[in-house]
Amino acid sequence: MNPYFVAPNGQQQGPYSLKQLEDMMRSGHIKDSDLCWREGMRDWQSISTAIPSLLVTANSDPLNPYAPPTSPWETAASRGVRNYYGGIGRLAYFGISFVLGIANAFLATMTQNQDAMAGFVILILVVVASVVTVFQRLKNIGMNPWWCLLMFIPIANLFIGFRCLACQEGYANIGRLDTAGKIIAWIFGLLLLLMVFAIGVTLVAAK
Repeated sequence: MNPYFVAPNGQQQGPYSLKQLEDMMRSGHIKDSDLCWREGMRDWQSISTAIPSLLVTANSDPLNPYAPPTSPWETAASRGVRNYYGGIGRLAYFGISFVLGIANAFLATMTQNQDAMAGFVILILVVVASVVTVFQRLKNIGMNPWWCLLMFIPIANLFIGFRCLACQEGYANIGRLDTAGKIIAWIFGLLLLLMVFAIGVTLVAAK
């Protein structure tokens, strides 16, 4: 049976098996009014509509002397453990990008000091680290991680940068941003407009 995705508080999580959903409902992590979806469903539906049998099992007596013991992995998964897609999340991406920015500033300083060899080595390390970081971030979003190569193409790198900053885990499957992603999208858009305005003013002043 295909696993389910759920969206408590409007944030997609999953996929989870029916057993995991049952444990999550017992623990209060999800409610019967939360939306769920799995492959084959035309649209998201409430859990009470899509899986009515889950309400019966979740409210039944969980103590069964004949049930096999739950594995540690299943116990952890039933608590709503994230990062199903692998890779790194938004916060980790932001932190790594901040460190790489500092490394770039250090690289510029070494270049001014004419330490060409050391500067070249740092440049290679920064580029490789940047590619790996974007690769892992796109993987977490649910995109093909090899789209990271677009970061070397002007304009296209803005698209990739926006995706890495704004999109939550699994965005490629659900197709809509969560609250944090929407806030980041607005900030990103405003900064982009300011950058275009600044470039326009500079070009006009240069004439």
